[in-house]
Amino acid sequence: KTGDCDDIATLLAAMLISCGNVVRYAIVDMSGVKGGQPVYSHVFCQAMIPSERRWVTVDPVAGKEQADMHKKISASEVFPFR
Repeated sequence: KTGDCDDIATLLAAMLISCGNVVRYAIVDMSGVKGGQPVYSHVFCQAMIPSERRWVTVDPVAGKEQADMHKKISASEVFPFR
């Protein structure tokens, strides 16, 4: 029952991959861009839904505010597992 967003994202990604899913990490700036450079402050994973050809965000850290939190993302980078 402990860990921060990168610990939880890693655990979720490992569980999803072990079930055969395609997964990637998303690292985002939640605080706004400072000095023209993003300040990356949150990480979560995304799983591919092949039948719909879209990524689904898996982010239990966000809780009830997940939709609002993700709307506030000002910058992001995505890193696929290889």
